[in-house]
Amino acid sequence: MSKLISSEPSSIVTGMWKTKDIPGNIIMIKHCATIIALTLSLAVFGMSDNSNSFTESDRDIPISRLKATASSQRKHINKKLFSPANAIDGRVKTLWTSELKSLKNKGAQWIMLEFDNTYPVDAVRYYRASKIRPKGREYVNWIGRIQDYEIQVSPDGKSFTTVASGKWDKNNLKVQRVSFDAVKAKFVKLIGKTAHWDTVSAEEIRVESPSPPGDLKK
Repeated sequence: MSKLISSEPSSIVTGMWKTKDIPGNIIMIKHCATIIALTLSLAVFGMSDNSNSFTESDRDIPISRLKATASSQRKHINKKLFSPANAIDGRVKTLWTSELKSLKNKGAQWIMLEFDNTYPVDAVRYYRASKIRPKGREYVNWIGRIQDYEIQVSPDGKSFTTVASGKWDKNNLKVQRVSFDAVKAKFVKLIGKTAHWDTVSAEEIRVESPSPPGDLKK
């Protein structure tokens, strides 16, 4: 069974208009038309409900058993705003972001998940989706979306082995999933080699296991 985490609100309104309220109803229709037009534009640009959502899986190693660290973190007065912990908090509106221009200035950037124990792992899911700016303006946030990637695993956090690498299409706003042959690991590192604006970010990351621990809540 899976659980859907979504950043897109939805509502349904029903009722009956009175004749004397026609002027107000016309204004309401205009507002509804604006909302419908915005919804259609999101679908055209690939930003549907499915693109701005993240699905938890029963194959996931529970986030209660994860700890996240990263190569760098964007500086902000609120130190939690761009923390790597945001990539495993189950909320798509928070994110980890490396230092700005870190790819250009420091080379490849990474985020690493550490488990409470060693588990067999065989897939990683990466989510970095588009957002909508306030006041309804459409805004595709390309900043930090990984393109060239590498996934490494380790039993001890010192010796790492590459299990997958490739390139993701930055125009694909859906969850990126990479599978590989099962291997036992306590650490999984997602490395961003290229990304838009030379910065790497992630809203959610999950590691899948053919036999995940099931005694703790996800």
